[in-house]
Amino acid sequence: MPAQWSRRRLLSVAGLSSLSALAGCSLNPFRSRQLAHEVEVFNYSDRTHNIHYQVETADGSILVDHRYRLESNTARESTEPFVGTPARIVVTIDGEKPETFEWPQPNCDAQGVRSAGGVQLAYGFEEADTIGISPTCETVYLSDDR
Repeated sequence: MPAQWSRRRLLSVAGLSSLSALAGCSLNPFRSRQLAHEVEVFNYSDRTHNIHYQVETADGSILVDHRYRLESNTARESTEPFVGTPARIVVTIDGEKPETFEWPQPNCDAQGVRSAGGVQLAYGFEEADTIGISPTCETVYLSDDR
């Protein structure tokens, strides 16, 4: 014998299912998200290194300041996203003299990607003891529930 569902019962079940789906933070469509920048750090050398970077605005304000100890041939790809208008990134390896690089300005929209633009920081990729900076168009969000 087929089960009979009243309209009221059907709407109740559908409503409860919807609320259950919205209860998880990652599934909440009402949470606002802002496009953010990110720095991915790669150590391609054959030794462990302490890698420190600061991202600065044009007036010298620091947007983000991170230190990582990376084993040889490892990466830190999921770093803390940040917002603002970066102008440069200052990189120090093992406490040596800092090197300053202009923040790249990739045209992510022209590539069909919605992104604030980020950076890949690579140490020892093509040559030992060199720092490489390249732009990325990864889509990263900073949510307001941080």
